[in-house]
Amino acid sequence: MSTTSIPRQQFDSPPATGERTIRVLLIEDDDADHRRLRLALDKSTRNFLVERVATLREATQSLAANSPDVVVLDLGLPDGQGLENLHVVQPLAPEAPVVILTGMDDPGLTVEALNHGAQDVVSKDDLNDQLIVKSLTYAIQRKMSEVRLRQGLDE
Repeated sequence: MSTTSIPRQQFDSPPATGERTIRVLLIEDDDADHRRLRLALDKSTRNFLVERVATLREATQSLAANSPDVVVLDLGLPDGQGLENLHVVQPLAPEAPVVILTGMDDPGLTVEALNHGAQDVVSKDDLNDQLIVKSLTYAIQRKMSEVRLRQGLDE
């Protein structure tokens, strides 16, 4: 299993252009799916900095040290399965949206994941550069709106 760690200073580094870099924590154990996501993001005109971990344990360590803008989460990991993975990750990154990346084509799972707080569910079979960039960008915007709304209600 290959794990790519990005030190905090690199994770927080400024973008090469004037556009803000989107920091992505990818929790995915499959090397081929990792490559497909990286290739899709590399085709974008947006700046993405991806840290990849392969287990929930590694994700817990990363989230203790880093604050990603978005988390991309596989539901089938060596140390966790299904929506329980979402329940583990969400409290560790309450302000980061979670986008589920799944190999299952199950509309019921999609609805359930959204009901449990995922911002989007993307099928690995449908993964392409336009879809994933749109999904991540919209997820970040929705989560920012949700956090602002929650803060307004707490005041």
